Amino acid sequence: MGNQVSTNGATGCVAPASFAEAPASATVKVTTPGGYDLMITFRATKVSDLLSQAQVVEGWLISHNFTPALTRPTGKPAQADAPTCPEHGKAMQRGKYGWFCPVKVGEHPQTGKALYCQHSVKDGQS
Repeated sequence: MGNQVSTNGATGCVAPASFAEAPASATVKVTTPGGYDLMITFRATKVSDLLSQAQVVEGWLISHNFTPALTRPTGKPAQADAPTCPEHGKAMQRGKYGWFCPVKVGEHPQTGKALYCQHSVKDGQS
């Protein structure tokens, strides 16, 4: 059991010393039954121990009605309906006014700023 400490008059329990850099760790993001998102990290000295801990943690979370937190997409969303640039054959990206080709084609000779392909498709056009 951890060491007893007093903080602001309340007695609590301090976790045992942790690793400077965990040899094995896992973090889960869950939503409490009350709707709050939590991130819980647990560590071990061996992957096999970590996997055992993961099974115990998962069982506890499920039995206490925690659910996996919703994940937010990272990076750019897939654009299956994106038109293709006729010059470069690359999928165009969605912009404010329609679709544009994101391919860099060179640099401005005086400013050195990137120059991009000028092919675009306005919303409502094919």
